Amino acid sequence: MTVSERSKAILLLTLRLSDVSSDSAKPLTPTEWNRFSKSLAEASLCPESLLEPDADQLLRSSLDHQFDLSRIQSLLGRGMALAVTLENWSRAGIWILNRTDDAYPLRLKERLNSKAPVILFGSGNLDLLNHDGVAIVGSRNVPPDDLISATELATTASSAGL
Repeated sequence: MTVSERSKAILLLTLRLSDVSSDSAKPLTPTEWNRFSKSLAEASLCPESLLEPDADQLLRSSLDHQFDLSRIQSLLGRGMALAVTLENWSRAGIWILNRTDDAYPLRLKERLNSKAPVILFGSGNLDLLNHDGVAIVGSRNVPPDDLISATELATTASSAGL
């Protein structure tokens, strides 16, 4: 799956790439991203416009002064680190959606509005995202009792056709 330019810009601004990059700029939190995104929209800009060669000028002329320009520039300058990360994820079969992608689950947007995750990561059949289902999420280091509970939940959900 191809990652959109919009998703790339959002990932650069919101994703920690510490395994690949030594950059110390702290990614935007979901709340900061929502404010930043709104600021971009008010300036008639979209996230992917920040990947253009004249992005520094766009940021200087239209960025809300509540955002640290050097932080944003530093985050956007991690393109090579992101490319390496995306290549690894692609080989692993991981897909990425942002809230504006057509395949993004409509129910998440409707129920959570601006609190819906800006980016979704997953693998498998994207068509299943808009059907009823159950997600079981947890740590890699699962205590035995939690593993039993998760297995029972998965069995029950599967028996119910989910």
